[in-house]
Amino acid sequence: MPGVPDKGGLYVIGTERHESRRIDRQLRGRCARQGDPGATRFYVSFEDDLMRNFGAADRMTKIMERFGLEEGQELEHRWLNKSVETAQKRVEQRNYLARKRTLDFDDVMNNQREVVYTYRNEVDRLGRSAQAGLRSHRRSRAGESNGISRHRATRARNRITRDC
Repeated sequence: MPGVPDKGGLYVIGTERHESRRIDRQLRGRCARQGDPGATRFYVSFEDDLMRNFGAADRMTKIMERFGLEEGQELEHRWLNKSVETAQKRVEQRNYLARKRTLDFDDVMNNQREVVYTYRNEVDRLGRSAQAGLRSHRRSRAGESNGISRHRATRARNRITRDC
């Protein structure tokens, strides 16, 4: 029973190009692993998000009209491939900048978090020392009140002693 390589290998058909060239390369790699036969074919429309947003689809459509090409006609030209790759590069650059900006914001948040935690720890430390001071003050006040009571008790004892 013949296998896939005996039948010409895997043929990958892509209905659009991905925003990332890496994904397209992975799809191409699926068709021909370790020297096995295979091929890929991508079909791209100027109405795809990638081409509309980043590939100058309007300019390409005008060129097609100028050369008298009909809508839906299959086109193959290195300019088209270059246009798709340029669009993918633009998307990758935009995504890279977004990740970089996010990382910059994360660094700012980490710095602010450090400041807040430092303030929090300082307040906590001061609060603990204030609580300890308050406890000490209360103990000393309690000792004074006990001292007053002892003093009165001693005076009372001394009076009793003198009277006897």
